[in-house]
Amino acid sequence: MTQITFYQQELTCVKQVEYLGVILDSKLNWKAHIDAKCQKAITAVYQLCRTTGKTWGYSPRIVHWLYTVAIRPMLSYAAVVWWTRVDYSTVDKQLEHVQRIACLYIAGAIRTTPTSALEVITGLSS
Repeated sequence: MTQITFYQQELTCVKQVEYLGVILDSKLNWKAHIDAKCQKAITAVYQLCRTTGKTWGYSPRIVHWLYTVAIRPMLSYAAVVWWTRVDYSTVDKQLEHVQRIACLYIAGAIRTTPTSALEVITGLSS
């Protein structure tokens, strides 16, 4: 493969690049972008949960509000370009996992509670 020169600089071929917060990979399958966004959202949910206890901290209503106002938009950033990827079961499971963690902490339920029940209790639909 020949080297491409741009303003006397040789350009190197990379597998992925981040542009405006969107991770573009060479095959445009969006796996790296979705993985990064889900991991960032999970981290944010856990940080939010550290501020909430059974008898202290934010109320479940405030946690619900923070999830819908801050974490969901973080997760769905640039969904216009990667929304077709949601048809794959792995991506669907990743997104459900983030929502399940948030629902557990909003409802204060035990971890064996079914996800569908949590979504009804908290008012968060998938």
